[in-house]
Amino acid sequence: MQIEYKKFIDPTFGEVIISYHNGQLCGLGLSHDPAFLERHFKKCHFVETDDLPTPDLSKWPAHDFDIEQFDLIGTDLQKSVWRVLFQIPAGETRTYQEVAELAGNPKAIRAAASAVGRNPISVIIPCHRVISKNGRPDLFGWGADKKRQLLASEGVTI
Repeated sequence: MQIEYKKFIDPTFGEVIISYHNGQLCGLGLSHDPAFLERHFKKCHFVETDDLPTPDLSKWPAHDFDIEQFDLIGTDLQKSVWRVLFQIPAGETRTYQEVAELAGNPKAIRAAASAVGRNPISVIIPCHRVISKNGRPDLFGWGADKKRQLLASEGVTI
């Protein structure tokens, strides 16, 4: 499978790397490190190109995205969790347990947490809105400080 990617600087998020498969957004990372791609898309061929559309992140956390416009590359469980994440409103958080329940797998808390961590479309699919049941902002691929910053920009303090 071929994944095309592009790096750019976003005024809000700084370094961003985006990836597309079959013309659909499949990844967005908050770094220029291509290891992000390798972590999320195993056994793929990566091609860097500037000929990819750049998602408009200027209105974040408000957006016009529809999750169906993305190419979600993952297991059925991961996709169900990512759909739950996409529905969490800005300014709100959910626990890993709540995400598991909303995804229809109330006993699969660890699997849901793993799926949250494997979310390939950071910020747009807001995995940063998931916190541990004790309220800690840990377990964020871009670091706890970045998670606090994103949540604070939405009016959430932890």
